[in-house]
Order: sequence, then structure tokens, then C-alpha cells
Amino acid sequence: MKKGLSHLNVTLTLLLFIFIIFKDKFVYFAPHLQVSIALFIYPLTFLIPILIFNKYKAKEAKKAIFYSALAIFAFYLVAIIFCSVGSHLDSANISNSLRVIFTPNQLEINNIIIYYPNLFVFGFLIIYILTRLIMISIYDTLKYYSNNYIGFAMALFIAFIIDTMFVVPLYHFSAFFKSSYDMMEVIKFLTANFIVVIFTSAILSLIYPLIYKKKN
Repeated sequence: MKKGLSHLNVTLTLLLFIFIIFKDKFVYFAPHLQVSIALFIYPLTFLIPILIFNKYKAKEAKKAIFYSALAIFAFYLVAIIFCSVGSHLDSANISNSLRVIFTPNQLEINNIIIYYPNLFVFGFLIIYILTRLIMISIYDTLKYYSNNYIGFAMALFIAFIIDTMFVVPLYHFSAFFKSSYDMMEVIKFLTANFIVVIFTSAILSLIYPLIYKKKN
């Protein structure tokens, strides 16, 4: 694999991992509107596949998307195994902390406790793959009918909106299911996320021409 491509692949995977780890830390974006702090680096997971597309073509961009999702999936499979294995008493606090972060749920089968992550992670990876592939397809089409800059801006905004419409309800699904949120709370979460989508999409759309010129 080419060195530049390898670096972009690693960066994409790290950004995806950071988003998943910090998704539960919320900050106030505006009065009475809160968003996950990880959402501010999340848009970069849309930018990098486009950079790979421009330099190494669509096939490599799609591979990068799948490989990054596969790496996260593999990590959580390992986390399930390691967190389910009993630990020495001296490391019990560390073991419990790791379980809280990576595998907060548990299932008992024949007196064997298996710790596993929130199912959001696996649902999110599916959404992540689909929305990035949608973005690649839109960008590939629009850049021929307009130009690279408009194509990127439109592809980013459309894919990001679709992503948000699925990720936000998925993240709060448990609370929705238990009826612990009212409709106003749902509207607040979606509104805050859509504001960040518009804000970050506008910034990336302005920065993208500079990056594109530098790469080319």
C-alpha cells in the first residue's frame, strides 16, 4: 500500500475510533442545546474518503471506508473477549473501568458473564459505511456536472444530513423506547446536531479548495 494512502487510512480509523469513544461526552453548543463533543471532529470522516478518492480513485476510497469500519468492529470483538475474562484482584479497578468504557452491558450464559458494548456501535458502523458510500457516489456524479468544489459541498451536506437523521435516533433509541424522552427533547437533540452539520459542513466546504489545490 502506498505510504500516503496508508496514512489516510490510519487517520480515518483513528478519527472513527475517537468519535465512538467520546460520543457520550456532551457539551452545550447553544443555550439549552447540547451535542456530543466528538461531533466536531466527526465531519473529517467525510473529508478523508474524498481526499483518497481524488488521489487514488473511488475504489481505494471505498476500501478505506470498509477497512476503517472493519478495524473498529475487530477492536470491539477483542474488547468483548478481554473484558469478559476475569482479572487479578490488583487490577480489578482497571478491569471495571475498561468494561464501563468499552463493554458496559453484560449477558450471562451458563454462569459465564459476557460483557459487550452498546449495540449502537454496530448499528453506527452500518450507517457510517452506507452514508460514506452515498457521499462518494454523489461526489462522483456532481463533479462532472459542476466542479470538484461544488460537488464536495453538496455531497458532504447531503450525506451528513442523512447520517445525522439515522445516527441521532439510533443513539437515543433506548431512551425513546423507554419513553424517557418527550418530543421536545427529540427536537432539541436533532436541532443541535443539524446546527453542527451546517456549521461544520460550511467550514469544510471553505477549507476543501485549499486542500484540493495543495494535493494537486
